[in-house]
Amino acid sequence: MRTRDREKDHTTTVTVIRWSATALGTLFLLILVPVLLVVVFLIALRYVKPFRERVRQFNKQTLNPAVLKIAGSTRSRYGVIHHVGRRSARSYSTPVVSDPTADGFVIPLPYGKDVDWLRNVQAAGQCTITWYGNEYKVHEPELIDASTAFAMVPPLVQRTWRVLGMGKLQFLRVKRLSEKPSETPVEAMA
Repeated sequence: MRTRDREKDHTTTVTVIRWSATALGTLFLLILVPVLLVVVFLIALRYVKPFRERVRQFNKQTLNPAVLKIAGSTRSRYGVIHHVGRRSARSYSTPVVSDPTADGFVIPLPYGKDVDWLRNVQAAGQCTITWYGNEYKVHEPELIDASTAFAMVPPLVQRTWRVLGMGKLQFLRVKRLSEKPSETPVEAMA
């Protein structure tokens, strides 16, 4: 009898160990694979220009129109840059991540400085930013490095930027023309 009990206990133990190993392996893969995919995506976005260009085009044509529906509102972290085309003179609106500073805004440039909206803002020397339901007229666009931009924002934003690997990006700095937003709230115009 004792031999059978030992065999049964041994079989049960082996089953529990196998089940535990399978569960841990599955859990490990469920966590590891997405993390690795994100890392590969971020590396490719930074170092493989054709990939970065495809992502930029996808965002421009697909994501930006969807994000524009809530960008600039009190419910969104995204701001909206309203700018005029340097050749076409058409008005454009582009969603961007914008963080306020003491005298204006800082905007990360994940696709670099060769994007249409940035060229338009630089050519005009001004634009309007809709942020948290208010419009701000801004001017004096200036490209700055990450260390300068990091010094202009609160520690929580700095940590977020570091986690997202934004320490090597360029940023756009623009200055507000006045402390107060324009008189008409954006959500009242909608």
